[in-house]
Amino acid sequence: QIQLPQARATKTNFETIETPDKFKFAYTFGLVDGTIIEESKPRKRFYGASSPKPILALMNLIYAKEGTEIGKPKRKVQSLKPSELTALLNYRNSSDGLHESNRVFRALCQNKPHSNSDKTDNQKTYITSRGQEIGISERPEITKFLNKISSGLGSLLPGIRRGTYNGQTARGYFKFLSQLVNYKQNNYLKNYPDQVKQILTYLKREVEPSKSDPEKKRWG
Repeated sequence: QIQLPQARATKTNFETIETPDKFKFAYTFGLVDGTIIEESKPRKRFYGASSPKPILALMNLIYAKEGTEIGKPKRKVQSLKPSELTALLNYRNSSDGLHESNRVFRALCQNKPHSNSDKTDNQKTYITSRGQEIGISERPEITKFLNKISSGLGSLLPGIRRGTYNGQTARGYFKFLSQLVNYKQNNYLKNYPDQVKQILTYLKREVEPSKSDPEKKRWG
């Protein structure tokens, strides 16, 4: 276990922790208010797995509220449904099984259907047609959105999407989460309290997840 700092001046030397051979890591360790206490390789880019999900979900909700047009040709973003958000962020599938976390993620990123996971016609149609409604895949637009939250955040979170370009940095994600939690003090996010609180509700697991949710046990 890691003993967490009890005060601002206290530091924990993560570098001394024994790790497996070839184990790679980076971290930004700090306070909820955004104060950074200690870092290691904070700008090193790593594959992000599911970490883009809450960022893209927040962008979807805000852009849908504003009626923002993106893409070529221009189109208005439609809001994710509650069942899609629950599947995407809490890993709880819809009753018909159509809304599943990575399937919603593929639609949100406007990916193609996955040959091993999207086997039925309904699943394939969902990816392609729903992706045109909720999808956000334009990297310049995502960077622009992140920089609205905090100047330079787009360069710290260079790969907010699914697939080959998925990649984030420790400092970037720390900065995003601190801005999200302190949205009332953020010049951009304070204008969208309902959308921010909706994402925070899912991240805190206040929306009951499934028993198989890998994150549930972390929140007790």
